[in-house]
Amino acid sequence: MQVQQRLLSGAVGLCLLASVLGGGVVSAANDDDHFGIPQVKFINEQIAAGWADASLQPTAAATEGEWCRRVFLDCIGRIPTADELKRFLADSSPTKKADLVTRLLGEDYVDEYARNWTDVWTSVLIGRDVENDNVNRPGMRQWLRRAFSKNMPYDRFMEELVTASGANANKDGVEGFNGATNFLSGKMEEGGVQAAAKTAQIFLGLQVQCTQCHNHPFNKGKQNQFWEFNAFFRQTRALRKYEQTMDIQSIEMVDEDFAGEGGDPEEAELFYELRNGLKKVAYPVFIDGTEISKNGYLPGRTEDG
Repeated sequence: MQVQQRLLSGAVGLCLLASVLGGGVVSAANDDDHFGIPQVKFINEQIAAGWADASLQPTAAATEGEWCRRVFLDCIGRIPTADELKRFLADSSPTKKADLVTRLLGEDYVDEYARNWTDVWTSVLIGRDVENDNVNRPGMRQWLRRAFSKNMPYDRFMEELVTASGANANKDGVEGFNGATNFLSGKMEEGGVQAAAKTAQIFLGLQVQCTQCHNHPFNKGKQNQFWEFNAFFRQTRALRKYEQTMDIQSIEMVDEDFAGEGGDPEEAELFYELRNGLKKVAYPVFIDGTEISKNGYLPGRTEDG
């Protein structure tokens, strides 16, 4: 049975499906654990392999009532009502769990789904600091809620956040509002170091902040890879817009040519320092090693667009 997915084409959604469909115990060989969904089967197999490697035994499977409570919390952020729980417990269908997930990810619960995942992703993208003047939480939440309500595909979700331009606040007197800009509006200081680190962490599952200063001691991350990734953010600036006081009214994210630290946009290099004090140069290179043009002129696209 194919489960409908609402912004669940990425790893986050597939892990959610694996957790809620697994019922508490993952048995990689049992088709009932993944309902014919190959991605969920793969995740379950990896979890089972991890348990085996660590010589761990999973806890007993949750009761149906416990499972129903957990899936409601995971999907829409609340426990089921008494009527919702009774309906699930009274269902004798062998696909009742997949059917419930389908309903929770469908139109009947779209508002609750959007509200819950807006809460989750707001904290993921901009943290919990409500006093941070470099981000506008209402603007971030407005964009996220619309994205989840409209079932925006995960690849487009990520692309719009990383490439957003415009103003981060939806206020009177502020033009060009785009709530997606809040992801990077507070991360562009010091040449976008935080922008590179958080983008890699959230969307690539990589902890690269240590490699800003040195090669990672425990994985394959290299210092040059951090600065090559950081180079992608050098054509972006965060411009503070002030009210009549010194309070920040909004932050505008703009794209602009990057002349490079050497002043030549045809060779838009940036420099980083090794632990021994030597300087090295970096240009934009994707994590898989794919290089793009070294110049800093917009639009800076690859050949395939």
